[in-house]
Amino acid sequence: MTSWLKFLHLFVSIQLPSHALVEVKKLFPMGAQKGSQTELVFEGSNFKFAKDILFYKEGIKLDKMELEKNKLKVKITVSADAETGLHPFRVLGEDGLSNMRYIHIAPYPEIIKTSKNLSFDKAYELTVPCSVNARLTNRFIDHYRFKLKKGQQITASLKCLNLAIGFYDCQIKIFDKDQKQIAFNDDSLLLKQDPMINFTATYEGDYYLQVHDYRFGGGEYRLHLAPVLNAIQVFPAGSEAKKSEKLLCFYGDEITTEKTITVKEGMKQILLDQNSVHHVPFHVSHHKNFFDQEKGYEKDKATHCPDFPLALNGRLDQKQDVDWFSFKAPKDGQLEIQVLARQLRSPLDALLEFYNKDGKLIKRQDDSGSLDPKVISKVKKDETYFVKIRDFNKNYSPRFIYRILVDYQKPQLKFTLNPSQQRTHKGQLINISPESNRLVIFDLNRENAKSAIDYSFSNLPQTLTYKVLAHPEKSNKIPVLFSLKKDSKLWSTHLSAQVKNAEVKEAHYKESLIMLMGPNNKEYRHYRGETLATASTVAAPYSVEIVNNTSPMPRFGNHISKIRVHRKEGFKGEVTIKAKSVLPGLSMRDQIKIPADKNEIDYSIQASSSTPLGKWPFVFDAISKHEGKDFNLSSNSQEIDIQEHYFDLKMKQYSLQRGQEREITVDITARKTPQFPIKATLLGLPNGIKAEPIEINKIDKTLTFKISASESANIGYHRNGYIRFDFTHNGHQLNQNLRCNGTIYVPKPKKKKSS
Repeated sequence: MTSWLKFLHLFVSIQLPSHALVEVKKLFPMGAQKGSQTELVFEGSNFKFAKDILFYKEGIKLDKMELEKNKLKVKITVSADAETGLHPFRVLGEDGLSNMRYIHIAPYPEIIKTSKNLSFDKAYELTVPCSVNARLTNRFIDHYRFKLKKGQQITASLKCLNLAIGFYDCQIKIFDKDQKQIAFNDDSLLLKQDPMINFTATYEGDYYLQVHDYRFGGGEYRLHLAPVLNAIQVFPAGSEAKKSEKLLCFYGDEITTEKTITVKEGMKQILLDQNSVHHVPFHVSHHKNFFDQEKGYEKDKATHCPDFPLALNGRLDQKQDVDWFSFKAPKDGQLEIQVLARQLRSPLDALLEFYNKDGKLIKRQDDSGSLDPKVISKVKKDETYFVKIRDFNKNYSPRFIYRILVDYQKPQLKFTLNPSQQRTHKGQLINISPESNRLVIFDLNRENAKSAIDYSFSNLPQTLTYKVLAHPEKSNKIPVLFSLKKDSKLWSTHLSAQVKNAEVKEAHYKESLIMLMGPNNKEYRHYRGETLATASTVAAPYSVEIVNNTSPMPRFGNHISKIRVHRKEGFKGEVTIKAKSVLPGLSMRDQIKIPADKNEIDYSIQASSSTPLGKWPFVFDAISKHEGKDFNLSSNSQEIDIQEHYFDLKMKQYSLQRGQEREITVDITARKTPQFPIKATLLGLPNGIKAEPIEINKIDKTLTFKISASESANIGYHRNGYIRFDFTHNGHQLNQNLRCNGTIYVPKPKKKKSS
């Protein structure tokens, strides 16, 4: 591990488990109807500490919470204009915010299936439209029956994996009145592993529907019977910002309609019909829209694009279809060509190729960390270039849509927060106690943005403040110390963060939470947003303090920080202390525990040659449990002065026989001269070899040590020797551990000749 990576690992306060005790494992029902009041039941742990709910979107209001047999009954009111779709939330407990879960909002009447419906003759009767909340048990198959008129169009779909409660991979089948299967879906392009069927009734009468988990695991699901067809895709799949776009909407291989929309910039999820329940992805940007003119499959028939930047739109809907585009580079620079296909729910497995004016291939890309390829290449002003796209497997369909963005690379700043535990979203929030601090380490990714950066946070409660701590100039970890005033009431909110510098006018904090893991540790569902969930807790039963120590820390030396815990009356718990620093090249224990009968410990930190010189802040976390609640506090920030080491050493190779002693010399060069005397101890010697410490009263060119080897001393070449120097400088007791950079050789004893 490099020193910088050690630094990242050492300093991440929020990279520790968040310790919020409330956990929501499941909820039922999993959703509610717009304009209704609904009671949900949460299953999980530690609901006795639950006080409120933090919703991420407008439209849901908490009316009441009550605990019943270790479950939490939650009554909510959903407004009539609440957004259709998934609404993230967290439960606020006395010790912070819980994990994230979803409530799904739909426009249809809600049904909670209670009776068993495991056969056609016991099928559960439904009326279109509706949303059914149900639990599927192991190998059982749920059956439903509903009536349709001839020609009536509906969408039957499930929310299973997209609810991110468990890995439930369900299927749906539709049967006619004679119980003959007439439609089936397992995975759908729009909903990924969740199924969806757009269906048109061929007669008036009864139809049946089956739901089952093909993995036979069972779990919760929401079945939607919508009174309209739900669009699967649109073409074009994007438009220019602030302009309306006429779209061709696909509902299946043969059913299409046209709609005109205007959408704000970004990768958006649009609902094309207020009576439908599933959104369609649509990309809006500043790029100029151009469309494949279907002139042919050759480069000389490429669609020419006279403007810039470009958004190239098309469909690979013919056998052996290949689309070509050409453009003239307006300036020298680094060009980025990004295909959007799978992100737009297209089945296209794109193969992207980039050519110069002479038809010479510059770059080819199939996948770039995803199924949508990206090419980055240098271009010259006024030269013509060509973009070619086809399906990797040479498949085709009217639904093989794509959108290719062509623009010069721009400086970017990406400000994020990584989880404290791999393959989870733990730690991606802030829980802070009154009259305490919380150190949070944000991740900063720079792309062509090298100048100094300004950081700001907004939507902070009046009692919450922050300070960006000093850190190495090119660090990609940004330490921020949050502080909460005394007597702050329990609250939760969404913080926003902005970063900017000379190259980037403004960038916002981006959040990506892993919501569901599947087989082979694959990430299946994510939540992406632009706010950071933050909450206060009840007062902690202790506080933590760094006792001021002004001693500097030379490279190859160590610094002792005394950490003191102030216990409130009645608190006798063990407290775990973890050191946090902004510096690379440090070594220290991962954690030290303060027992219940003690209040302080000494924490030793060592610097190396890669530790930057200067005055840098250090922070310590104090983690404990009290009355079933977990607390994680950060200390005040202590500044430690990292100084250059005092000596350089060099030693030759020396041979030492077993059972003998001798003197060895180590060359020494003083960078700085401390106060005398200096104690020097030769350490790191192998078993059976000893050296007496020496006292230095002046710096000569060499140090002389007397070493001895026992009869059982380890044989071989030994290169781990180092010298520990203990001395005083400017009134401070300091030390250094410096490698000798030499060898002590203990040869194998010669066998005695027999007489």
